[in-house]
Parts: sequence; C-alpha cells; structure tokens
Amino acid sequence: MKDTSKRIRKVSNLSAIDKITSRVERISMSKKDREVVLDIIKALYEFREISINIVDTRNRYLVDTNVAIASCIRNNLSLPFQLIGKIFNKHHASIVHYCGNHDNLYTYDRNYKKMYDMAYGIVEGHGIKDNIVDSVLSEEGEETKNKRTHRIKLLERENRALKHSLTVANSKIDKLNETIQRLSKISNW
Repeated sequence: MKDTSKRIRKVSNLSAIDKITSRVERISMSKKDREVVLDIIKALYEFREISINIVDTRNRYLVDTNVAIASCIRNNLSLPFQLIGKIFNKHHASIVHYCGNHDNLYTYDRNYKKMYDMAYGIVEGHGIKDNIVDSVLSEEGEETKNKRTHRIKLLERENRALKHSLTVANSKIDKLNETIQRLSKISNW
C-alpha cells in the first residue's frame, strides 16, 4: 500500500490564497490583468484572513469577500463573467448574481465597502490600460502618440473616479430614500 502521509501534509499546508492563485495562473488573460487580479485576491484574502477550510463553501464571510473581488474585477478590468467564475470555481451566473449584489452591499455594509474600496485602490495603483488603446497607439507617430497617451491616461483616471463617485452617490441616494420612507411612515402615523 502507498504511503500518502506526505501528500496529505502538503495539501494541508496549502493556503486559501495559494488555492485561488493556482486557479488564476491556469486562466488565459493578459499579464497585467493577472497581476491586478492576484494582487486584489491576496490583499482581500489576507485582510479578511480567509482560511483554506472555507474556500469553495457558501460561508457568508467568504462570499462577501468574493463579491467584492468579482465586482471590482468586472467593473474595472471588464473581464467576462465566465472567466471570473473560473477564478472562484463558480458558474458565470453566480458571478452575475455577485455583481448584482454589489450596490446593495456597498451601500449598507461598512466592511464590504472597506473591502471594495481597498480593491479599487489596488486597481488604481496598477494604472490599468486598455489593450485596444495600445494597438491604436502603436500605429501613430511619436508626438501624436504621446499626446494621445496623456489624454487617454487622463480620461481613464477620470472614468475610474466617476465610476467610484457614482457608486458613492447611489449609496447616498439609497440612504436618502430610506430616510424619506421612514419619515413618510412617521408623518402618516
């Protein structure tokens, strides 16, 4: 009979981050996207102290962490739902559901908001650049290229800031609507 004790010990030393990282490494995506995705996962899994025991479960603590990661990836890297699903070993419909829950969680859950903002900061820190832009710029002269690159960087930064501001504004609108409903119930009482 084979001795599997060494193999079992190796598996038990595997961390949650290692498990998810190995999935990301097997998925076909650009080097830059992979780098950003791995940084987000590592930061949020470390921040939340996700253990290997709850990976691939329906544990709310893990699910909220994965919702923040998936939403940030989808909103800022525009990776397809199927690809994001492979990261978490989930069907793409689960990722659609995750992203659909983002606004509500961002509005009402302080811990979730902190996680998403942390992930968004990582994306900003990487200065994400669209691959289509690279291909267009490669066909232009150096002076035009520099002007367009500068303008594109400004627009990308503004776009990310506007997306973030929109999320914050929607959160405030939801809170105001709740207050209005609560006040209207009190005034009708």
